[in-house]
Amino acid sequence: MKVFQMREMREAIRFACEGGQAIHLHNINHGHPLFARYPQIAHLFDQNKSRLISTARKLGVRVIKVEYDGKEAQHIDLCGKPLERALCATEQRNEAEPAEQEAACEHELDTDEQGKFCIRCYERF
Repeated sequence: MKVFQMREMREAIRFACEGGQAIHLHNINHGHPLFARYPQIAHLFDQNKSRLISTARKLGVRVIKVEYDGKEAQHIDLCGKPLERALCATEQRNEAEPAEQEAACEHELDTDEQGKFCIRCYERF
């Protein structure tokens, strides 16, 4: 997963279209009821629908609704604890060296044209 800021939505979608998972943060309150409780929410973009749903479950999302299903902007909304978990996992992953990242994954790794990835959690190394 890679984090993108408010004004980087196009970059986040492009990253997801290239096979990654993108967290697009936004915190502008346009009257959405979620902002009353959570000052920051995010989109989790991913073109692989099964991986998107699996990641949302691992993060603790209770109600999983895929927005823009089958389109470039396919995503799940994140807020609260699931968003905190996603950001924490991303920070820990970014701080680790590449060799440590591979060692941190307890799953079996495979390789494709884009490099190494975990066959269970689809994390790329």
